[in-house]
Amino acid sequence: MISPGKKFRGQAAITDALILLFISIFASLLIFSFIGTWGEDQDQVLRSAYVLNYMQSVSKALYYVDSSTLSEVKSDDIDVYKKALAASGFETNNYYDLGSPDYGCGQLAKYPGTLRVTDLMKRDLADSDPEVGEKPTLDDQFGNAQVPGRTAVRCAMKELMKPFAFSGYKYYFEAMLSQDAGTIAGGTAGALVHYEGPEITNSKDKSVVGVETLAGGKSEKKLNGDGAEAPGCFSAVRNGLQILAISSPFQVLYSDTSSGSLQSKFIKYKTRICIWQSREDIA
Repeated sequence: MISPGKKFRGQAAITDALILLFISIFASLLIFSFIGTWGEDQDQVLRSAYVLNYMQSVSKALYYVDSSTLSEVKSDDIDVYKKALAASGFETNNYYDLGSPDYGCGQLAKYPGTLRVTDLMKRDLADSDPEVGEKPTLDDQFGNAQVPGRTAVRCAMKELMKPFAFSGYKYYFEAMLSQDAGTIAGGTAGALVHYEGPEITNSKDKSVVGVETLAGGKSEKKLNGDGAEAPGCFSAVRNGLQILAISSPFQVLYSDTSSGSLQSKFIKYKTRICIWQSREDIA
């Protein structure tokens, strides 16, 4: 016969063993959970670092790529490289088609071995002085002369961003005034360089990409349903998209002869490339 004291001691030992087992299981779960989460976090950091490194390489490549080498880039029948995005959807417009001989990448063949992509972009921006209130635009124009700066960047980005585009990412390229350029009216929206015509993006999200509107008879890009906002990376953030972005500074030489003598100065800008995962193309 087992005495009551021995019986209680046996129950206590079993209880202690069960408690120790539960503590061991819980500690093991915590350790495995931490290790698993830590591995996922490390993987995400490494992937982000790889993506940002590639994006930085794209930004640098724009300074070295000969514009004329992009003359064979086509739209490949992709709407964002071929048609105009309007409030009602895509509309056919040769002015937007990268395959157009007059407005597409083919016109870059006129600049063999002389101008890089960023050279044309800078010339595109060099016909306005934002420090005295002139709004810079990427419009393939230098005054009244055709200079395909916007198109050169658009053609280059289509090719260079293919690894992202084929992996379900959308990108947006924008130029903006550097804060060092002086006081900028309108904050971030006022600092952005506006587009006339196609934007440099593969997105068709009208909460991020602008649709054409007429302001004073001049084409401008505005977000669909909200004319107060400027399209671009900040609009992507405002719409809850998680973006990765890199920026690169550059300067544009602005010259003025209106006073009878040549006056020149450098205007500080920066480019920004942002990308985000998207399900736009999934029906």
